[in-house]
Amino acid sequence: MSGTRYTIPETAAAIPWATAPQIRRWEPQRYQAYGPGKDEFSEGRGSDALLSQETVLAIAIASRLVELGVSPSYALPAAMGFAHIGGEGSGAFEVDREKAESRMRYAGKTFPEGETWILVAGQDSAVVNVHDPKNADHQFRSLQSAIADFQKNLCADKDPYLRKNKPVTVMLLDGFPEMIEQRIKETVPTIRAKNTRLKKSSALEEVPLTPERREKFEQLTGRINDRHEAESQAQKELGLDNLSRDLTSDERLQIKLRGQELLGE
Repeated sequence: MSGTRYTIPETAAAIPWATAPQIRRWEPQRYQAYGPGKDEFSEGRGSDALLSQETVLAIAIASRLVELGVSPSYALPAAMGFAHIGGEGSGAFEVDREKAESRMRYAGKTFPEGETWILVAGQDSAVVNVHDPKNADHQFRSLQSAIADFQKNLCADKDPYLRKNKPVTVMLLDGFPEMIEQRIKETVPTIRAKNTRLKKSSALEEVPLTPERREKFEQLTGRINDRHEAESQAQKELGLDNLSRDLTSDERLQIKLRGQELLGE
């Protein structure tokens, strides 16, 4: 990712569903351990934090998780783990090196094959790789099996009943890092041009947006928007749109599955 860092107002401009006061209330400085040395926080009056692109991505993901009902104190560390730490997909150990490498992902990136989901249940979270059910080599053939494995391994509650019934919030991450990266390139230059503290000291990297990159970005953005609309429609169809309580993990899964049906997936 880019080595450029961004102020909280710049971050809020790149994430239209989050505000600068909201981001400050979440106190991202509490989670510096995820990306040591990448972010800069100052106590001086009138100064602002400088956040790495990884942390901007984490805030974007966390804000979506908060919309889904996750507490910010759980959403932000879960998202920071995805943005700052890479790793192998959850599941069975793979002896074949080529297959094992195909399951690795870089920090802030999705898995090279299949779908990448983040699962959150209280203080516990995981980034899992859900693959095409037709491919027998893939460790999770469905989102349901990934959730079941996640619930089985929850460490917060020792009671098996509580582990099994603990609500799990799920979010698809495919296309999300690319969308935020493009939002940064489109929104930040205008704001930075007016920032006398930064415009001379740290110029933004100029990355040309080729027709191919723009087409890919539009496809990814369209996919995310289509999925969001489908799940909203599914929630209404299932009668789960006006509840006076949080959705259960089973209800969230029903919405996801019905959304996939509406998209013809």
